[in-house]
Amino acid sequence: MRSKTEIHELLNLYIFGALDPAEKAEAEEYLKNPEFLSYYKETRFLLDHTAYSYEEELQVPENIKSEIFLKIEETSTLADENFPADQSDNILRPSFFNRYGFAIAASVVGFLLIYTFTLTQQLNVQSTLIAKLQSEYEENHHFVDFVSNPDVFQIKLAADDQSKAVGNLAWNKTSNDAMLYVSNLRELPDENVYQLWVLHKDNSVIEAMGTFNVNPDGTYMLTIGCMPKPSDTKAIYITMEPEGGMPEPTGNKYLSGYL
Repeated sequence: MRSKTEIHELLNLYIFGALDPAEKAEAEEYLKNPEFLSYYKETRFLLDHTAYSYEEELQVPENIKSEIFLKIEETSTLADENFPADQSDNILRPSFFNRYGFAIAASVVGFLLIYTFTLTQQLNVQSTLIAKLQSEYEENHHFVDFVSNPDVFQIKLAADDQSKAVGNLAWNKTSNDAMLYVSNLRELPDENVYQLWVLHKDNSVIEAMGTFNVNPDGTYMLTIGCMPKPSDTKAIYITMEPEGGMPEPTGNKYLSGYL
């Protein structure tokens, strides 16, 4: 009995057409389950809406195929030279197959090993892509649900320099929890983090609301569980601080927004 994770992996390979007939039949049985059918449809949707093309046939590099077929051709030529037409009955001798058949088989096996390695690498890349897209889909879906709440209002955060960095803070004025989404921020080295701050209206209190670093594409989504009351807040901003964060802002300001 396969685990849920193993079934998802099987369905990923089913999408790419990388299953043998028995595995394909097994995958199609799982698709009768509404839960796995939903996973399959969502995964297909994500892949169909990306620039990454998984539908193209996986090709073995031409230089690899040329080398393999050249070796096979050389082996065949050697066999013709060593066994003239009038001694063609020698071809049936076991020594011929032991010597030349093994050489051809070894070349073919080498070809298959290289092909399998190439195929495995590409499938690993595609499986990683699926996992990443699935995670992004779930995060975005959660953010949309959060913003759809009528008690939630949004604050736009803009860059303080000429960069294209932007942010959006969705704030539930009833529960005082929030979600921050940023994009186009540069990825920081390990010794630094971005830190979110809330400035109170009287300018007397600055609260640290969390630290984060962005993904390689410059995006991140941060959930904040206990924001102050919006009526007490003047501004929201993000600075760069040492790893672990600081009790008060010390670094450059990257994004800011005002109520």
